Amino acid sequence: MIDQILGKKLKSGKNREVIPLMIVNKTKNDMKNTEKRQVVETIYAKNMDRTDKGINELIITEALAEATKSCNNSNEYFMVLSALNLLNSAIKDKRWKHDLSYGFIKGRAAELFEKLIKSPIDGVSAYYDSKEGAVFFSVDGVVFSYHRIRLSERIRNFIVSPGNKPIPWSGVRLQKIPVELFDLAKAA
Repeated sequence: MIDQILGKKLKSGKNREVIPLMIVNKTKNDMKNTEKRQVVETIYAKNMDRTDKGINELIITEALAEATKSCNNSNEYFMVLSALNLLNSAIKDKRWKHDLSYGFIKGRAAELFEKLIKSPIDGVSAYYDSKEGAVFFSVDGVVFSYHRIRLSERIRNFIVSPGNKPIPWSGVRLQKIPVELFDLAKAA
């Protein structure tokens, strides 16, 4: 899975924090579900307490472009949801708050949910938790969540259907590792 995780010191931003360098010897589309989830959990464990997420204007621009792409397989869902996660993390930072839109992020999450209800994809599942007011996507074992999305008639019908099955959350807060997750999605 992961051949090496090096604690190599790389300079980043003003704080000059140590960023672990991860080398993954996998080819595109070769990462299995449990491996993707384990890589995400490892990245999170190493970065959960940091304050600088490494977001900059260039990566936001790239995430915006990826977030609008179509999704026809689990890797494409992983990419688009990772891009939305990055944007959702960035919008909470005062530097990017006025350049981004919750309407776009939540609207796109609702579109993806609707598309998945209509045309299921292997390796991707979704669940709407009415108590949380959030949709949860599981893509190859990695769980994304988006709160307060708009609920279309199709989504409302799905919520009360037997297909709306809870997705267990591993406790990994993906907004803490938005850049690393987005990089992983690009490599998957």
